[in-house]
Amino acid sequence: MPEETKTEKGPPGGFKQPAMIPFNKFFAYNGRNEKLLKFFGTIGAVLAGLSMPTISIFMGEITGTFDPTNQSSNILDTMT
Repeated sequence: MPEETKTEKGPPGGFKQPAMIPFNKFFAYNGRNEKLLKFFGTIGAVLAGLSMPTISIFMGEITGTFDPTNQSSNILDTMT
């Protein structure tokens, strides 16, 4: 019996679990569209992950600008 179709013995009277496949065969039957979707999804995830620290730094700068101890003239100078 081929390795892909082997099943492990399950509980008596229950469903049999399919055999595990190696990771390198998991994506073996991807089509062109699936590969493109995975590529663009990975690029989008990386960009989303990179934008989070940038937003945190930007919001920290804005919060520091509107500090109550700043004078009104300092706020305008800091923003420009």
